[in-house]
Amino acid sequence: MKKSLCFMGIIALSTLVFAAPNGPISFEMYDLNKNGTIDANEFNSVRAQKMQQMADQGRPMRNAGNAPMFEAFDTNHDGKLTREELTQGQIQRRQEMMGQRPNMMQGNGQGKGKNW
Repeated sequence: MKKSLCFMGIIALSTLVFAAPNGPISFEMYDLNKNGTIDANEFNSVRAQKMQQMADQGRPMRNAGNAPMFEAFDTNHDGKLTREELTQGQIQRRQEMMGQRPNMMQGNGQGKGKNW
């Protein structure tokens, strides 16, 4: 019984992660046991599976080493993530990433060519 539950969990994890190849991972995909919260094991397992999927597809792994850890999302430090904590963490991460990209429509006055 225990082996079959473990196997079913692996299949479910693979199915969920492969269903969302782009963008942030949804709360439902992280919440493997469907208890309404995400623990560190669920978070790390799903993220590792998505990273493996991307690597297998030969997709770029930009900033993979800079990905925030579970603790960065767990703002109240209770060892589990709520939907709100995950969403807020993903929004913050997206904003940080956008802030690191140069604005291609505005010139910086350096180099050759037109400043748009």
